[in-house]
Amino acid sequence: IIPNFLNFAYAENTGVAFSFLSDGGDTGRWGLSAVAGIAGILVLYYFWRVPRTNDLLLGSLALLLAGILGNFTDRVRLG
Repeated sequence: IIPNFLNFAYAENTGVAFSFLSDGGDTGRWGLSAVAGIAGILVLYYFWRVPRTNDLLLGSLALLLAGILGNFTDRVRLG
């Protein structure tokens, strides 16, 4: 975009942060899926326990749950 200053390059991360577990195969895939599933269940449980008057926390938990479910779906579907 700006020569010699700002360039974009397409890259894929097949693992977690910094490609950690990228060569873990199915073990890493299903292990991370299990962690995401457990995290989603815990956030959903906490979501139902929060008083309905705390809109900021409820909104934050909803966004967190959406991210967890999106990552879980991508991990299971695409590896």
